[in-house]
Amino acid sequence: DFDVTIPRIGGWYEPLHAIYAKSCIVAMEKSIQKGNRQIISFFDDVMVRPVTEDEIRLYTDPDVVFRNINYRSDAEDK
Repeated sequence: DFDVTIPRIGGWYEPLHAIYAKSCIVAMEKSIQKGNRQIISFFDDVMVRPVTEDEIRLYTDPDVVFRNINYRSDAEDK
């Protein structure tokens, strides 16, 4: 029943871990035509199902799975 299913961690969407239905294409195209390049810019026009941190914790630690890695040193176990 949703067009986007997306994890929401610390109040932020994780768009690279989302599932997008084909039904998003029209809304995505309209957003791009308006000059909006942020992936979530079309979310107001589709049905979005956020996956909460509590839901993710049932299976894994969201702090580990969604850890931000920009440099090789960020990937080292801490």
